[in-house]
Amino acid sequence: MKPGRAKPVRVTVVPHTHWDRAWYLPFEDFRAELVEVIDGLLDALEADEDLRFTLDGQTIVLEDYLEIRPDHAERLARLVGAGRLMVGPWYVLPDEFLVSGEALVRNLLAGSAIAERFGRRMNVGYVPDPFGHIGQLPQLLEGFGLEGFVFQRGLDPHSRGGPTELSWEGADGTRVLSKWLRSGYGNLDRPGHVPRPSYSPRDAQPADLELGARVLCEAVERELASARSGAVLLCNGTDHRPLQPEIGQIAARAARAMPGVEIRIGTLEDFLADMRAGLEGEQVEPIRGELSYRHGDLLQGVHSARVQLKQANQEVQALLERFAEPLDALEWQQAGGAGARASRRGLLDHAWRTLLKNHPHDDICGCGVDQTHREMGWRFERAAQVGKRVIADAARGLGERFDRPEGVCLLVFNPQGCARTELLRASIDLRPEEIEKELEIEDGQGRRAACQLLRREPCQHVELDRVFEAERCELAFLAEDLPACGLRAYALRAGRSKPAGRPGELRVEGQSIRGPHNRLVFGPDGRFELHDRRSGRCFDGLHVFEDAADCGDEYDFSPLAGGETLRSNGARAEIDCLHGCADFVTMRVTAQMDIPLGLTRDRRARLARTARCGIESQITVYAHTPRVDVTTRLVNRCRDHRLRVLFGLEVDTDEVLVDEAFDVVSRGIEPPLPRAGMPPYPTCHQQRFLCLRDARGGLAVLNRGLAEYEVYAEGARKVAALTLLRAVGHLSRDDLVTRPFHAGPFIATPGAQCPGPHVFHYALLPCGGGDEIDPLLLREARSFCEPPLLLRLEGPAGAGELRAETSFVALEPDCLELSAVKRAERLDGLIVRFFNPTARTVKAGLRFWRRFESIERVRLDESDVEGGLLARGKDRVEIDCGPKKIVTLKLRA
Repeated sequence: MKPGRAKPVRVTVVPHTHWDRAWYLPFEDFRAELVEVIDGLLDALEADEDLRFTLDGQTIVLEDYLEIRPDHAERLARLVGAGRLMVGPWYVLPDEFLVSGEALVRNLLAGSAIAERFGRRMNVGYVPDPFGHIGQLPQLLEGFGLEGFVFQRGLDPHSRGGPTELSWEGADGTRVLSKWLRSGYGNLDRPGHVPRPSYSPRDAQPADLELGARVLCEAVERELASARSGAVLLCNGTDHRPLQPEIGQIAARAARAMPGVEIRIGTLEDFLADMRAGLEGEQVEPIRGELSYRHGDLLQGVHSARVQLKQANQEVQALLERFAEPLDALEWQQAGGAGARASRRGLLDHAWRTLLKNHPHDDICGCGVDQTHREMGWRFERAAQVGKRVIADAARGLGERFDRPEGVCLLVFNPQGCARTELLRASIDLRPEEIEKELEIEDGQGRRAACQLLRREPCQHVELDRVFEAERCELAFLAEDLPACGLRAYALRAGRSKPAGRPGELRVEGQSIRGPHNRLVFGPDGRFELHDRRSGRCFDGLHVFEDAADCGDEYDFSPLAGGETLRSNGARAEIDCLHGCADFVTMRVTAQMDIPLGLTRDRRARLARTARCGIESQITVYAHTPRVDVTTRLVNRCRDHRLRVLFGLEVDTDEVLVDEAFDVVSRGIEPPLPRAGMPPYPTCHQQRFLCLRDARGGLAVLNRGLAEYEVYAEGARKVAALTLLRAVGHLSRDDLVTRPFHAGPFIATPGAQCPGPHVFHYALLPCGGGDEIDPLLLREARSFCEPPLLLRLEGPAGAGELRAETSFVALEPDCLELSAVKRAERLDGLIVRFFNPTARTVKAGLRFWRRFESIERVRLDESDVEGGLLARGKDRVEIDCGPKKIVTLKLRA
């Protein structure tokens, strides 16, 4: 240690394990090891009161263990309650870029609840291993009362020196004291042991205590170089590591070798308290915004690995957040807490925890063995089954309280906080006598609309309480001005009415579509031009498919040196009109690409043999919105390749707007400089959209579950590339151009080649320019990703206390996003959450369908805040919402 150091040095050795539930082995293999690790841990902690252990910041390991060892619950609770076994605050350690903001909140709610049931929650935002962090995480940590942040990935260790004690400022300005584990969360792994190969979970031989003490002293000196506070954090453990039994003896020997240095076995809370005290009165180095960088060691290729997982996750998240939770909460509230089935709350918790088990980074990122991801598919299906059951039950309960019209009753739920007009397309089971050649639909105010019968097929309608022969009919009709976060009852009857659109609003003219908002002109190769009437701009050369070799692995894309990139432009495509009416027109474009079957054995070229890949895209233009929807279908028969769809634009910008959890962020287009031996990684992550625009406006590309994009310059144009499919055959390789070292074991993963049929949903939206986010973009992104829900209600028509059209929660202005409507965790009210993705303060106005005894602002964890009361006995409230702020309200009846 350097002589004359002004501040005392306090070293906290934190014994811990980082536990991946499933990764290079499937879940049950890892769980068998987990049971053995915790068995030994309990014995060791009970035998030595000076020991402490951190169980990875996630509580699911307790559930996994107790399913096998239920008789050990009391032992765990005693140690957790005493602060000797640290658990939480998370349920699982999630990937933050690939899951929704609400999923992160549910994760922390579940993790905190479990930890507190065992006696105590670790009060640190510990997220060691995810591949970067969202810019809103500081606000989430503060909203759960977490007083510090400890992380490994997100800052580039190769390009950033200096302190590791930081103040992270989130998107809204919230700051959290942070410790960057630049040397990793295993910076004191197995001191006293001769290094062994990676991924070995334990050491058979006892440690050499003298060697271990020397290693610990060297680690102290190394870490002190970047610790102005004098507080040193040494993490004794790494992936799937048991407690090192000699660590107390090693620490004691090291303390004798370093007089004046305090060395203790402790926790992350202990360390952060020391760091905070040591930095008191000093300026802490700030970092701002999302923590991510664009080189291969941050493993950014995971955003496109096993794309079907990302698509399923987006679908199930929306099902639970935007439909199951609100409908359950609204029916529960309307029934005064008495009419709702008590089981629904438990079912929703079960659905969420089932879904959250798919959110750890190795799982949702798609970088595990095939068995790991097959099991994820089952969990997605189970969570969706439960969510749909909750929706049906809650809708039935609400339907009984509605003023229902005569005829086949259809209930439509709009989850958005503002009214919307949407073309509804849904499959409904109708009895043979209910189907007519022509159908019309009527709402409670007598407004009629033409109902298009697009497709029908025989089926047997099956529910728990009824089964009947039916025809499954795909219907389409324009639902105008659906109430904000509300329900409307429709009657479906035989008959005909004038179409909702005015004659001539949408016309097919050869291979073009002319509409009130835009005009699409298709070329012979399937590309199209989009003429935007609002701005007068023409975006040409849109919708080109590109296929390239991928020599990478599940973690990262790697191009083939000198490899040819194939594009669909120039080849003739088949173009025909699939559906056409006054409300919408769908053109079908079928392109053919001859894609090499894979790589040669030496991986230096693509095979000469190809497979014909037919790519069918259905492109829909609407009369009521400028949005253009695309559904693309294909069957993947090839290996080791990446398929993208390209949109070339002439826009004068060097930034791209991107949707992220609870935020819209602006990112630069120009990639960073190459690093020695590693080029910059060109792709980035997104949630619902990316937008390229200049002062005159621009174009947004929306998506459902397609998380990877790239924007690059091609002459005077900017090209937005949306990854549809990335097919690779190994969990990890060490011969990538983009990352020339392993990120995991070298294991074959044929399932990651993503063979078979695929369906992709994305859309284009012309949008306005300027510095502000176009509210149309936010509204249409919500509409595209969360189409209104349409359900058939059985039972006779009749009057109820709710009108046939009811808005439950209306939020304005429409630049604000309604994020959650749910029962409070303590069942003492209704939770309504919204956020402001803009960079300015907005006065939010909320209107509810009834008066509430109190409306108060609460934290994200739903606990009270001082001065949180906003109104009593009111059905509306106004509140200032600062830039990027997340606002949570509790409504008590």
